[in-house]
Amino acid sequence: MNRTKAIFAIAVTLMSTAGISAPAFAGDNKVYAGGACMSQRHPVPTGVIQGSSFTNFSSQTVRVHCPVVRDQTGSAEGGGPDAFIDVSSPTVKCSLVTTRLVGGPYGSKTATPFLFFHDNAFDVFRYDIRDVPQIDRGAYYIDCTLPSGTSIFRYSVAE
Repeated sequence: MNRTKAIFAIAVTLMSTAGISAPAFAGDNKVYAGGACMSQRHPVPTGVIQGSSFTNFSSQTVRVHCPVVRDQTGSAEGGGPDAFIDVSSPTVKCSLVTTRLVGGPYGSKTATPFLFFHDNAFDVFRYDIRDVPQIDRGAYYIDCTLPSGTSIFRYSVAE
């Protein structure tokens, strides 16, 4: 009788949890410090500072690539990833770029800052980029051009 009760208890437990399903692979959002960006000019001009942000104090315009981890590797229904980039000036130009598996760009979108806010004595301008074209097994990166005296504070990509 004890064995029958134990089997019954296990069966009831299994049936009660049968309706609980594992969550589907949902999109996620990763936020990166602007200091993760890398100058595409070599040698890096004197006056470029990388810390928690990427700041160009040089007299030259600097082009940077900011890495993005892609963990949703198939084509998404309803469009590609969304991104925001917080910068110090609307003169900074940024795009979210998708690349092919074997290299080379596949698609990109550029945006202009749409939001301004003040944070700890810094002016912040936010780029908002949505639905970038994507390709199976491709990669992403942020591509920005920073005039002298500008910074990238942080950026985020949601898949």
